[in-house]
Parts: sequence; structure tokens; C-alpha cells
Amino acid sequence: MLWVLVLIVVTITVLGYFRSEYEKEALVVREYRMNTSKIRVPMTFVFLSDLHEHDFGNKNQRLIEEIETVNPDAVLIGGDLIVCKKEVFTSVSEGLCKALSEKFPVYYANGNHEERMRGDFEEVYRGKCDDASGECGKESHGGETVEGGKESYRDASGEGRSKKHVEVSEKLQKKRRVEYERYIGYLKNIGVIYLSDAFADFKGVRIYGFNMDYKYYRKFRTPKMDEEYISSKFHEGEDDGKFRILLAHSPLFTKTYAKWGADLALSGHFHGGTIRLPFGI
Repeated sequence: MLWVLVLIVVTITVLGYFRSEYEKEALVVREYRMNTSKIRVPMTFVFLSDLHEHDFGNKNQRLIEEIETVNPDAVLIGGDLIVCKKEVFTSVSEGLCKALSEKFPVYYANGNHEERMRGDFEEVYRGKCDDASGECGKESHGGETVEGGKESYRDASGEGRSKKHVEVSEKLQKKRRVEYERYIGYLKNIGVIYLSDAFADFKGVRIYGFNMDYKYYRKFRTPKMDEEYISSKFHEGEDDGKFRILLAHSPLFTKTYAKWGADLALSGHFHGGTIRLPFGI
């Protein structure tokens, strides 16, 4: 009986792998329509997210041609066009944004990779005392811990990190920050409207780019989000009745986005989409 279970798991894993590889190259245009009294003239938007430096054809020519066929009023980007891990990769994204901005208005909001590059995430410190020994201090003294002559630190989440890890992480983050400033400067120079906790009006539509703190990207300890948190990001007056598009990278908080007042929330982050199982799982 055990071998049957193992066979099922292996089969699902293999099929999942090949499906994932297929989706990396599959280019499918999905169309969604919605009606609203807030917009009197029909409008079309193309939404892109989580391309992670992938090329669809030479210099993304296949993707660009598909967007040209749609001929949108504007292109909206929900983040993670780039890759930011130990190294930062942006060249493919730069080429795509340049090609699109020459033909359409482009609005760009951050994903977790842009946020990581910007340097606001604590995740570079999230390892528990990431030194060679793997040891972590037990007693806290004013933000520092000392155990057996070893010095370590705790971040805002209370997790320990070694002094060496702090130095390496800070050096890496400075390097990322320089790359971030260069990348964002490039986007602005080619005419992309970059929305980092900011909004812009476009033909009676207000487009918001919403940055989320690292804690909202945690996989197993995701806290609740309230609408006041979103409101605190944007300094605007009373609601003037504009149609609100919220570019919010994670789709986990759709109810909060709606309560805040988003008429349309566009998210990515979950590569390949989300499957809802029975009983609200």
C-alpha cells in the first residue's frame, strides 16, 4: 500500500514539474470585462506581473506583439518583472519597459523583488543567527545578545543574527540599493510612471502602487491586514468618485483591498495562480 502512495506522490511531482516548465514558455492572453458607472468611455488595460526577466521570443517580441494586438489604453505592471536574489537582474525588464513605453503609457508598481532590491525588507536578516556555527544568543541586552563570547543581534521580528551576518547583509543591501536607484532612474527616464506607495490619475481612473511590508509576504505566519494600513500609504483627500485600480502584489488580502475602496485590485506573486480546495482550504 505504501508503494502506491509513493507512486502517486512521485507522479504528481513529475507532472507538476513539467507543467511548471510549460507555463514558463506558454504565452496566453486572458480577457476580463467589468462594468462600472464610474467610467463612461470604454477602456482597456494590459496587466503584467512576475515575468522575472523571462523572454518571450527575441527581446520579448512575442509578448510585445500580443500587447500591440490588444492595443490597450495603458499597460499596468504589478511588480516582479526583475529578479533580485543574491544577484540582481534587470536587463530584460529594461528592454521590455522601453519598448512598451514607446507605444503606451506604462504604470509600474513594486513586487517583493523590487522591494528586496530597494532595501526595505528585513528578510536578508531573517535567518536565525546565520553565522558559520549556527549558534544564537539566548539573552537579550538592549538589542544585543551575548553567549559564550559570541556577539549576535536581533532584528525587528526578534530573530537573532550574527554580527558577521549583519555586515554581509548590509554590504549586500547597499549594493542592491545602488542598483535599485539606477533601475528606477532608468524607468523614469524612458517615461514609465513608477508608483511606489503613490498614485496617478489617468483619464478619470486613479491607479495606486501599493508597497507591502515583508511580514505580509511570509509563507506561514502571514498577519492580517486592515484597510487603515493601505490608507496610511497614500495621502489623498476625500473620495472624488474616481475608479480606483490598486496594484497590490500579493492576492492574499483581496477582501481588505475591497474594504479600502479598490474597484479593481490587480495582483501576481502566486506563479501559475491559486487553487481553492473545498471547505475554504
